[in-house]
Amino acid sequence: MKKLLLILGIVLLSAPLIFSCNSDQDEEPLGPLIGEWESRAYVDSLGLWSVETLDFLTDSTYQLRQTFRESEFGSDLGYRFIYNFDYRLENEIIDYQFIDGFEVYMFPHPDIGPLYAPFEDLREFLIDFSFGDSYAEWSLSENQLELNLSFSCPSYDGNCPVLKKYKRSN
Repeated sequence: MKKLLLILGIVLLSAPLIFSCNSDQDEEPLGPLIGEWESRAYVDSLGLWSVETLDFLTDSTYQLRQTFRESEFGSDLGYRFIYNFDYRLENEIIDYQFIDGFEVYMFPHPDIGPLYAPFEDLREFLIDFSFGDSYAEWSLSENQLELNLSFSCPSYDGNCPVLKKYKRSN
């Protein structure tokens, strides 16, 4: 009888451990920005769609990339640039820090070089972001499908704040 009570006691004490290992409970909750967001604009002079994509990941990094398409929802023809950032959310502020990036050669002069290229033809991009604040205010639409980013203003530019609008693409 004592053995039966001992076994029953062990089973009862072990039960919470067994049921608390549910994989759904162990997953980190996704933040409100996690996923891909796109801002698409048709460029008449090029006859192409310019697509700026933000890809927020669960590891507190995001990627900003610009591609071009023949149609708004078509396949990407190539990249103009890809930049990677660390980020941190605090209320309605996103602080970000540049990690690394790649861009087409002769990026500042599209008349001289290509407008876009495949990833393997992009060159490493070096930049000094120490000249200003690296944050933006963010907000989501009520249905969580539109993201507004209002970027801080560089000290040398009076056209601020810069407002960018993105739509969830995944």
